[in-house]
Amino acid sequence: NFKAEYFVFGLKETKFNSPRIIGTTNKVFAIKDISTARRVTPHFSNIVTVTDDMPTELNGLKFILVRNNISVLIRLTPNPTDGGEGLGYILLGGKRSGNPYGHKDIQVLDIISRELVIAVQNALHFEEIQQFNLTLQQKVDDATHKLRTLDQTKDEFISMASHQLRTPLTSVKGYVSMVLDGDAGEINPMQRKLLNQ
Repeated sequence: NFKAEYFVFGLKETKFNSPRIIGTTNKVFAIKDISTARRVTPHFSNIVTVTDDMPTELNGLKFILVRNNISVLIRLTPNPTDGGEGLGYILLGGKRSGNPYGHKDIQVLDIISRELVIAVQNALHFEEIQQFNLTLQQKVDDATHKLRTLDQTKDEFISMASHQLRTPLTSVKGYVSMVLDGDAGEINPMQRKLLNQ
């Protein structure tokens, strides 16, 4: 509705994502310019900053914004006075008509940006949950693989142990049978009972 030359979200890095620039154009900004803006803007008390209306003490930042064709810089922060950077920024190019952004435009952008903070927070939380689910699924898959490997190792051990025990037990069983049959001499009833057991 503002008919801006471009509209870009700049989202700062999160636990799971690197910084992102998303919008109606593929804008690329110098890392030095981004660092300067991220360092200076948290000290602003307002959310919406119009490049043309910036005070002279911010000429360094104003020069960076003009060089990058940024007419409006909006901080995505739930509390603009806490000195925190917030979630990122919205950047608008100049109006295609050439007209400056007026007072009503700034009011609307201020209202929209406050609602967008909630939407972006929700989207980032959703991404975090998705990433957590992927991480959790990977850990479950790894643990399942380890358990299957341990189960297979246990089965192989039991198979080998039972085979190794069968051979001497067969010999013992054969000799006990021979003693019971009387091949080693006469045995008394108590000995027969114990050998049978």
